[in-house]
Amino acid sequence: MIDNTPPVVTVGTVRYSGGTAQVEFDAADAASPLRHCEYSLDAAGWVPVAAADGVIDSLREKFVLDLTSLAPGDHLLVLRAADSANNSGLAKVVLK
Repeated sequence: MIDNTPPVVTVGTVRYSGGTAQVEFDAADAASPLRHCEYSLDAAGWVPVAAADGVIDSLREKFVLDLTSLAPGDHLLVLRAADSANNSGLAKVVLK
């Protein structure tokens, strides 16, 4: 089977407390297991994110990302997940 379909990344709950944001999100793929996930904050480099269960190996994974020491103001968060066929899906959210 050839898989040309990227994973779908869906942003869920975003919680704020002081200079911290907690972002919950899911990634899902219809055909290939997920292999890695990462984020970029304000166009900085990509940082790996672990799955909530500790291993990225299923068609669907849940993630919880804690961002601390955020400066006041808006921040662009980009989330990226890739499957075992090297297809990548993105989601973006503005943190306020």
